[in-house]
Amino acid sequence: MKTYLLPLKLFLLTLMLASAVEAQIILNLDRKPVIGDSFTTKYMDTTGVNEGSSGSNIAWDFSSLIATGEQWNVQYVDPSEAPNNTLYPNADLAVSYDGLAHTFYDTDGNSVYSLGVAYEEFAMVYSNSEKVAEFPFTLSSTFVDSFNASYELGEGLETRNSGRIKMAGDAFGTIVLPDGSTRAALRVKIDRESSDTLLVTGIPIGINTFRSTTYQWYINENKYPVLGISYVEMQTNGIISKYKQVDYNTETPTDVNEEPKQIVNEFELSQNFPNPFNPSTIISYSIPQSSFVTLKVYDIIGNEVATLVNQNQQAGKYDIRFDARNLSNGVYMYSIKTDNFTSTKKMILMK
Repeated sequence: MKTYLLPLKLFLLTLMLASAVEAQIILNLDRKPVIGDSFTTKYMDTTGVNEGSSGSNIAWDFSSLIATGEQWNVQYVDPSEAPNNTLYPNADLAVSYDGLAHTFYDTDGNSVYSLGVAYEEFAMVYSNSEKVAEFPFTLSSTFVDSFNASYELGEGLETRNSGRIKMAGDAFGTIVLPDGSTRAALRVKIDRESSDTLLVTGIPIGINTFRSTTYQWYINENKYPVLGISYVEMQTNGIISKYKQVDYNTETPTDVNEEPKQIVNEFELSQNFPNPFNPSTIISYSIPQSSFVTLKVYDIIGNEVATLVNQNQQAGKYDIRFDARNLSNGVYMYSIKTDNFTSTKKMILMK
C-alpha cells in the first residue's frame, strides 16, 4: 500500500514547491534562544534514514521514522542556576540537558557563542569561544569559526581542546514530518571537528579526535530545529568508532511567527541586511493591509535584474532573501510597490 501511495505523495509535494520557495525561511533574531525556552526531543530509529540532496526545491519524507523510546529534555535557564557558573562571567544563558550538563552561552548581538560546558565534577572553559549561531541565516548563508578550550580531569591531568566549525544553509524545500504534516523547510549543515590533547603534568600523552556532520531542518512553526541527523566519528587511542543519530523535536516551544504577525500600523521598506553584502542579503518590509506587492531589483542605470515578489500578500512583516551571486559588483536599487505605497532604497554588492 505504501509503495502505491509514494508516487502520489511525491507528486503532491512537487505541486507545493512553487509556493514554498516564494517564502523561503529566514532564521532571524526572534530565533535566538532565551531564558524560559524548553523542548523535548525523541531519538528515532536510524535505519534507512538519510539527509537527501542539497540545493533548492528538495523534498524530504520522514513520515516513516519510528521513535526508539528514548528522549532528552532541553531547558534554557538563568546561568546563576547552573553549576560552576562563576567560570563563565560573560554568560547570559545556560542550557540544561536533562540536568546532567549545562552549556553556557553569550547571546549578545547577532550571534550566539558557546563559552563552555559544566558538569557537577568538572567544567570545560573556552579560551576562544565557539560561534554556534548567526542571524539572519538562510539558504546560502555560511560562517566558519575556530575555538580553543581546556579542562582538568584531576590533579595533574588536563585536556586541551581545539577545533573548527562551519555552518551553512545548504538546502530548502518541503519536509514531511513523522506526524504526517508537510512544511516548508530550511536545512542547515554543520561540520565540526575537534581534537583533545591529554596532558599529565604538562606532558602530552595522547590525542583524541572528533568529527561530526549534522543536518538540521527548520520550519516556520518551530523556533528550534524540528529534526536533525548527525554522523559522528571518534578516534580514541587509535580506535575509530562511528555512529548515527536522528532527533525529532516533538514540541513547539515558541511560535516564531508571533513577532512578524504583530499588528503592523504602516508601510515600511527597511534597509537590507547585511549591506554591503556578498552574495546574498535580506530585504524586509511591512504592509498594514492586504495588498498586491511587487518587489524588484534594478541596476544603477535602471535595468530590472530581479523580481523578488509579485503577488497578493496579507498584512504583516516579510523578509526576502536576494541572491546576487550572478551579478557584478556595484550599487543596486530595490523598490517596493503596493496599492498605496512605493519606496526605493540602495544596496551595495561587494564581492
